[in-house]
Amino acid sequence: MNIDNFEQLKEQLYRKGFGDTLNIHLEASMKSGQPEFTLETVLPIEQDEVGYRLHFRNDLENDKVYFNSYDVALLSVTDPEGNPRQHSFQAEKLITAMEAYHMLKHGDLVAVNKNLFNKDGEKYNTWLSLDLNGPKDEYNNYPLNSYHEKYYQKYPFILSAELQKMPVPVKELEHAGFRENIGKSLKKAHLVPVTILLNGSETKGFLAVNPAKGRVDLYDSQMKLVESKQQSAEVKKTATQQQSQQAEEPDVKKKPWPDQKVNWTQKNQAGKGKSI
Repeated sequence: MNIDNFEQLKEQLYRKGFGDTLNIHLEASMKSGQPEFTLETVLPIEQDEVGYRLHFRNDLENDKVYFNSYDVALLSVTDPEGNPRQHSFQAEKLITAMEAYHMLKHGDLVAVNKNLFNKDGEKYNTWLSLDLNGPKDEYNNYPLNSYHEKYYQKYPFILSAELQKMPVPVKELEHAGFRENIGKSLKKAHLVPVTILLNGSETKGFLAVNPAKGRVDLYDSQMKLVESKQQSAEVKKTATQQQSQQAEEPDVKKKPWPDQKVNWTQKNQAGKGKSI
């Protein structure tokens, strides 16, 4: 077994948020010499039970193991067929276990902000979010939307500036330090709870990043969008355009997406993990 490679993989798993609970199973699998292997664990996160399946490839010629991807499943959130909501994330996207959980939990209400590298080794910044309402692909994955920094060339998306454009007062945004922490949380796919002044009374609300629009949205306690006059006008304009388009387009029948069965009955093959 390549000891340096083992240490690198342990560091990679730690940075992903898996701690050291999988290390003993990783070492055993690397020593087995299998060309491919997976590790599984279940973590309690907030009110959910979250399953993770990590995929590794063993380059036997070069004596090196690569961490390629990992599947995430909300075991307590199932479809009518009883399959858990799940999605696969590429390890190279640098999305952590916690960020992946929030993306799968909240869909396009949240997003992660990452500095990645293209095929030429050039660094770029992007927002990534999952579309839970979109059609799944042949691998049972939801559409992953990416908003490259060039997407905002005409209308720059500056998070700190958008946090000062709320339609109603937000208590936590009155302090610069809180604003900075909220910005960091939004970049890590958090739906941030806040206190808002709505109709003359303090009530619970939530901040959510909206990379498609290049802004931060504010929701009330019932997850209803608290709109500014400009946002309200945009929503009405979009609805009118959609109605016009539907009236012009013929009704085209689409082939249904094939059912993808997921069965994670062995929830704890690699040992119960710690909360992250």
